[in-house]
Amino acid sequence: MLRIHQSVAWFVLCANALVGIWAIVGHWYQRIVVPALWWCIAIAYGAVVVQVSIGIYLVTLGGYQIAGTNAGPGGVAAFHVFYGVIGVIAVAIAWIYSRSSEWVAEHRELFFGLFSLFVMGLAIRAMITVNAV
Repeated sequence: MLRIHQSVAWFVLCANALVGIWAIVGHWYQRIVVPALWWCIAIAYGAVVVQVSIGIYLVTLGGYQIAGTNAGPGGVAAFHVFYGVIGVIAVAIAWIYSRSSEWVAEHRELFFGLFSLFVMGLAIRAMITVNAV
């Protein structure tokens, strides 16, 4: 299960990077904004939820413990968990905000592009902090 968690982490990072760039470029070149973009964004954000769910499974049933910033063997750094939780919360807030903001309605591609790059950054930080042992 740990190997799946690591693989999904790379998927989250790469998928959000790609859809982020696609959406930002789509802000200026509307012809590349196709329904597939929104499906890919949904998959990239869904992968964040899947990733954190696998992490929760590993901590609760896999015997990993949440430790301080320098987790020892069998431990997970607290900041690794922090970035995962922030990722899920951020995705939920972005979805809610996108439904209620007039600015986002006018600049959807730019908003989701920049937000996807933010999620990519959270994934990078989570991957760095897990290796801080």
